[in-house]
Amino acid sequence: MVVLGEKEFETRSWSTSYRGLLAIHVSTKWNRTLRTIAQSPAFRRFLGDWEPRLGHIIGTVEVEDIYPTI
Repeated sequence: MVVLGEKEFETRSWSTSYRGLLAIHVSTKWNRTLRTIAQSPAFRRFLGDWEPRLGHIIGTVEVEDIYPTI
């Protein structure tokens, strides 16, 4: 969703000092839960008929800043 420009922020429980270009890839671990999420109406609306190819880079994003979450 970030690569498509439909999601502006990504949240993680960890931080990083890295800033700059970051490649986004499809996970190599594709289980039933992930497949269910990818088939949900919200994702299908943006993904259409596109099916991920495991382990492939699908785009890049620029890491500009990190904000702690509570």
